[in-house]
Amino acid sequence: MYKGLTRRIDNLGRITIPKEVRNSLNINDGDLMEIGTQGREITIKKHYPLDNLDDYFDDISVVLNVVAMHNGLSEQQCEKLGNKISELKDVFYEFLI
Repeated sequence: MYKGLTRRIDNLGRITIPKEVRNSLNINDGDLMEIGTQGREITIKKHYPLDNLDDYFDDISVVLNVVAMHNGLSEQQCEKLGNKISELKDVFYEFLI
């Protein structure tokens, strides 16, 4: 579900990403962000160089568990979800080696 928030651009062209958005997406001080355009839209997403794939999978786990808990999944179901993400991570690394 799209949830739009508004923020002003300052005189240096900066926009502050709201804390609740950073927390929900596990974005921390110093994280590298990708900024792109498509038509009239701007996208901003966390950048994951190949040497930071562990961070990428950790972030996926955090976000999916937050979504799962907010949608009423049990602790056992969240744990099962985490195990599936770990399995996916292992399969992904097999292809890189």
